[in-house]
Amino acid sequence: MTLVDKCANLQARAERLKNSRETVAEAEALSKRLSEARHHRDSVQRVFEKVSFLKENKIEVDLSVAEQIAPLAALDRINERFAEKAEAASLTKGKDWTKLWEQASEWQKTLDTEVSRSWKNFVDIQWQGEPIADLNATLAKTKSNVRALEKFERIYRDLDSLREEFPENPQTVERALDLSEKLKRASEAFDYDVPEDVKAFLAAIHQGGAPLELLTEEVWAWLRENQSESHYRIVRER
Repeated sequence: MTLVDKCANLQARAERLKNSRETVAEAEALSKRLSEARHHRDSVQRVFEKVSFLKENKIEVDLSVAEQIAPLAALDRINERFAEKAEAASLTKGKDWTKLWEQASEWQKTLDTEVSRSWKNFVDIQWQGEPIADLNATLAKTKSNVRALEKFERIYRDLDSLREEFPENPQTVERALDLSEKLKRASEAFDYDVPEDVKAFLAAIHQGGAPLELLTEEVWAWLRENQSESHYRIVRER
């Protein structure tokens, strides 16, 4: 039985007891404890729903750390006492009641951090090729590569923006997968087959200008072949 199930079970038993009690004092005491239980259980339930969402969408999530700090021991002791003597005092006897919700809060925060990390990791692995910074550094700045890289960066930014918030529905997962496919198709337009001299020349142009010594015969030939000579002009160095 999970932490959520055990909390719900204890709450249901206390609700039944409250409804059957004749004394106002006992009913009020149980109501107070039930209010506390509902508040914490709702917080636990919300993060547990996130875990379920990830699993349903086949997104890996590591629960091992959270499982180590789940407050099941304190909850079990409270359940045992309440079974022996069904009254509000049994819930709060000793430190278990306070310890239960302190540990439950820590468990919830730990699990919330993990589900957020799992979602971000899922988005990140949708592109396992070269980082944009590396592509900018290694791709020759041909007209076709510049256009392809601009398109690639737009799609990448759309994908990266999905990391910021945990998804509310499966459509966000589907969008991440769709953008992943679009990134792969966009990357197929990159032209890596450019002579080294041309790469050096275009890289210098991209940085603000290329010295004449980079304008080799191979570069001239490549510019003519790609009908790009008219795109550049020689100016006096400032």
